[in-house]
Amino acid sequence: MMYFINFYIWHCSCLSMDNSGGFAMAATTPTLLLALRSPQSGWLATLITALDEARADPGFDAQQQALFAELAAGAPIAANVRKAAMERQYAFDRSMADELAAALEPADVSAPVRLDLAG
Repeated sequence: MMYFINFYIWHCSCLSMDNSGGFAMAATTPTLLLALRSPQSGWLATLITALDEARADPGFDAQQQALFAELAAGAPIAANVRKAAMERQYAFDRSMADELAAALEPADVSAPVRLDLAG
C-alpha cells in the first residue's frame, strides 16, 4: 500500500495544470523515460533526438527556438510552410550525407609509405 501511495505522489508531481484547467505531463527525466518505453513513442524519440542535436548547433538560435516552441505548443503548420520545411530538410540531409561521406573517404594512399626499422 505504501508503494502505491508513493507512486501516486510521484505521478501527481509529474503533472501540472495547463491553461485549459486540465493536467499536462511535465517533461521530467522519469516521465520522459517512462514515455519512451512505449512502442508508440517513435515520434517522441525522434523529436527529442532532433532537439538535442539542434541545441548543440549554434545556428539554432533564440529566434528559431521560439518558432519551434510555438509549433510544439500547437500552432498550425500551413501547407506551404510544410513544403518549404520538407525541401529544406532534404537539402540539410543531403549536406550532412556529403559531410559524412567526405569524412569516411580513405586517406590518399597513392604515395608509397616508407618504413624504417630501427636496428
